[in-house]
Parts: sequence; C-alpha cells; structure tokens
Amino acid sequence: MSSNDIEITITNPDGQTVKPVMVELPQFDEYLDKPRKFVVAIEKGSGLDVQGKAKVTRRGKTILLGHIKKLDQTKLQYDTLTLMSAEALLDERIGQFYRYPAGTRLDAILASSVGGSVVGLLAMANGLIPRGGWVLHSGYVYKIIGAGTSSARFGTITQLYQGATLLTKATAIPTAAGQWWQSSTDLYIWTTDNKSPLYHLIIAPNFKDTLMRLGNISLASTTFSVCYEIGENKLFPGIKALILAGGLEFSVRYEKDDLAYLDAMAAVGQGSSSAPVATYIEADNAEISQDEIDGYGHIQALIGQGAGTGLSQQSAAALDLTLAGTWREGVYRAGGLFGEMLQHATDKVFADYSDPIIYNVKAEQDWSQAVGNYVGIVRTGAQPVVKRIKHISMRNGQMSLEVGQRLRTLQELLKAEEEVQNILSSFYGSHTKNAWSWSLPETNIDSYEPITHSFLLQSTDKSGSGDDESLGDGEIDPNFPFQVILSLSVGWFTADTYSATQQ
Repeated sequence: MSSNDIEITITNPDGQTVKPVMVELPQFDEYLDKPRKFVVAIEKGSGLDVQGKAKVTRRGKTILLGHIKKLDQTKLQYDTLTLMSAEALLDERIGQFYRYPAGTRLDAILASSVGGSVVGLLAMANGLIPRGGWVLHSGYVYKIIGAGTSSARFGTITQLYQGATLLTKATAIPTAAGQWWQSSTDLYIWTTDNKSPLYHLIIAPNFKDTLMRLGNISLASTTFSVCYEIGENKLFPGIKALILAGGLEFSVRYEKDDLAYLDAMAAVGQGSSSAPVATYIEADNAEISQDEIDGYGHIQALIGQGAGTGLSQQSAAALDLTLAGTWREGVYRAGGLFGEMLQHATDKVFADYSDPIIYNVKAEQDWSQAVGNYVGIVRTGAQPVVKRIKHISMRNGQMSLEVGQRLRTLQELLKAEEEVQNILSSFYGSHTKNAWSWSLPETNIDSYEPITHSFLLQSTDKSGSGDDESLGDGEIDPNFPFQVILSLSVGWFTADTYSATQQ
C-alpha cells in the first residue's frame, strides 16, 4: 500500500478544510465491538483544528468518519494525529433521566430524528442541552448565558424541543408558555408547564453533532415487556444493550452524505459458518498463531425470566468449562435484568464465547475484508475451523486479524463491568421514588369550617378514557408493584399515616 492511496480531510469548525500530508504509512484498526482508530504521522504546520471533523478515504471509499482524538506536537520532525470514528464521540455523550414506556418500539428508542412520540437516544446524544447551564431570567423564563447566535458552541439554533414537543420560536424574550428565543448572547425558554427546564429534556437538534444517525434496524418493531429508564450516564452502552436485547449486532455504515449510520442486524459481516469469504492456510498464504483469553469459557445460563413475567428470581449461572478437576459454579443475581436481554445475551455467549481461542493471522493486505466476516483457519496438524473476524489491524503495509476472539485490555475489562452495572439499573423491576410535597395556601383554621385536602397520584398509564387520559403524565408506573405513603400535618397535630400498596 502506498500512502497516496489514503487521503485525510479535516473540516475545521469555521468550515475550512485541511488535508494533512502523511510522512509514513498509517495504523488503522477496525473492531467488531468498538470504534475504529486511525493513527498517522503528519507534516508539522498542517493548520488543522483539534475540534474539527475527520474523514479518511482510501481510493475514494470512506474508511473512517469521525473526530480528532489527539494531536501530539511534541516531536520536532512531525506531529502524530489520532482519529476515532463517530461512535467514539457518541460514547462520551451523557443522557438525562427519561423513561421509555413498556411497548415502545426499538427504532423509536434509538431514533436520531426528533418530533416522534418519545425522544430517541441518538437524538439525545446529538442535541440534548446539559441542564446544568439553565438559570432563572425572570418569572417563568430561564436562559443559558453565552448560548446565543454568536456562540462558537451553539451557533444559530433553528428548532428547540421540550422532550418530543416542538416549541414556538418567539421574536424576543418569551412572553408565553411554550416559547423560546435566542439573542446574540443568550438562549431563553419558557416551558409548556411553567416549570424549570431542569425538569425536561431540552433538545436543539444536532447542535453537538456526533455525525451518527439511525440506519437500518432489523426487527425495528421489537418491543419489550418492561419500561426502560436512562439516567445521567453514557448513552452508547445503553444503545448497544438495547440492540443486544433485540438479539441483534450493531455496525456503523458510512455514506456519501458524510454521515455515519448505525445499523443493527442478526449478524454483521459476510459469509457463513459453512461458506467463509476467505481461507487462511498456515505456511501458504498466512502466518497463524494461537492464543487464549483468560476468563473465557464461562457459559451463562438463564434462570427465571425477568421483570414483568411474574417471576421474582432473575439471575445468571456461570459454569466454568475451562479448568479440569474441581467444579466451579456461581450464580449472579441482578434486580432489573429482564428476560429478553438475558436470553439473547446468553444465546450469544453459548455460540461465541464457549471457545476462548484467538487465532492471530498475518496476511497480505485486503481492504475488502471486514470485521464480522466468516473466514477459514487451516493450521498444520489441526482441524480446520471457520470463525468470525473480531479485529483487523493495518500496520506498515501488513494486515493482522484476530479471529474467533480478540484480546481485551485491562481498561476494556474495567469499563465493561461499569457498563453492565449501568445497564442493569436501566432495565428495572422495582422503584424507589423520592417523596412528593405539596404546599397549601395559608388559611385560618377554626371549628366551624371543615378542612378538606386531596392528593392526586397520577399513573403513567395512558390507556384511560375521558378525564382519565390526563393520568398519562404521572409518576407511578402501573407495570410494577408500588407503595405510596402519605403524611399530612395540620397545625401542631399529625394525621395518621396512610399506606396503600398495589399487589
């Protein structure tokens, strides 16, 4: 491969394009389960901005679309540029508390467009305004100082959403609920319910664009039997978990519109276990070595079903098949790990991770090869096998493949454990809510006029009719058992606490 085959284009925030000159062959890594990475030494004084968008093409075909991760200018002879694909930036985006009701379609939860029945996770990643920036202007009007049209971060906003509701753009500081306005210096909003925007998702479509859009989703109409909640956590682990819960795998596709599309299908890549796209033969067309991943070979088995099915036990049993002698068994219980996700996850574990072997293949560069592809491995004195490519590395004009499994770093293992805990807390089976409080108007209390006060506890269920339709905005999720404790204080006396429990 010649460096002339590859072209790097950096689009600076001001719209200027820069094409750095490479001084040596680049390093390119493509993974089945994490972002692509491109590292190259470039001539100094390139004029690129580290906040710019990055595109790498090989003979006109895009092989990476994303952002600059790092520009190392410490060396005298050249600078080192590190680029990451679009989903790497997606992995750094933080969400805000939001609940997707049971029965919400998978494509609606993942959506990148705004204005549907719910706010999609990709739309949130590209446009959610962090709630910590809002301050009270006056009355019911709030603002973000420094988020005006002259802001380098915001620029001119054309639309603003409160959740899935499009707000009305005013011509000056809002004078009614449901309006917003952007001056040259600040962004103003008056929410539809007069509450602080801290209580809502405020979306400015693509104002912090990751370049990611929702692509082709197999089984897009898939729904889940339980609600799904997100919090102030990273969004990408949740997106991957939802795709896995649908029994799918994700892949990122680059198009000519310079956007990256998130696809989900039963299995990415080409070929099959009976018809691989290529065969690598030891001492013929490849160098092949074998390694093994510590800690693999643990098969996960389903016990129970999960939230929403009436079974209280939700757990996974680990069976160690890699060590001879003493049996080692363990059960991992996790409240909120619901049946669909656990079932599909265990299916993949049985199919993929029961064999912990890594096949390291070094062969001639083949840029048509892709992760997920099935390839044959033929080693001297061993039975031929067909496995999937998990990692492709291009370095110094050579191609290296990790087939069957790929080596995990310590950082990846620690990150995976953190992601699992966040995912488990999202697919929930029970809730603990903070107490609600009401304020009563000051009034004289005497023995002649009876005092009455009613508590309105609303459900999230929208299946009511007539006056009951308003119950869809409530805090109580009827899909799960709940307990409500009410306490009313009058003067110096406290009424008996009332407890109501739905079984």
